[in-house]
Amino acid sequence: IAAAELALAIAIILRLYRNRSTVNVDEIDLMKW
Repeated sequence: IAAAELALAIAIILRLYRNRSTVNVDEIDLMKW
């Protein structure tokens, strides 16, 4: 499960890097969760 969460976190981070101009608060909340 930890590996899956880590992979999800990496995917979200990469997505944030791609869309720096359009950072969604929802995605940041998902990282906190």
